[in-house]
Amino acid sequence: MALARRNVLVVVLYRSGSVAITNAFFDDLADVLERAMAYSCLFILLGDGNIHLDVITNPDTIKWQSAMV
Repeated sequence: MALARRNVLVVVLYRSGSVAITNAFFDDLADVLERAMAYSCLFILLGDGNIHLDVITNPDTIKWQSAMV
């Protein structure tokens, strides 16, 4: 039985909920995601961005969803 080897890139993200979300956060997130795309492997993003994604009209939620596309 042969097993395939796979590379996986895991990124752990944490943004303190006590600090307001800035455009710099989303710029940094976009940079990390762009760099991750340079690798030809599975990508897993873990962590806590402390963004209320359940509030779909929140501008920060919209920015987050746009970054994940």
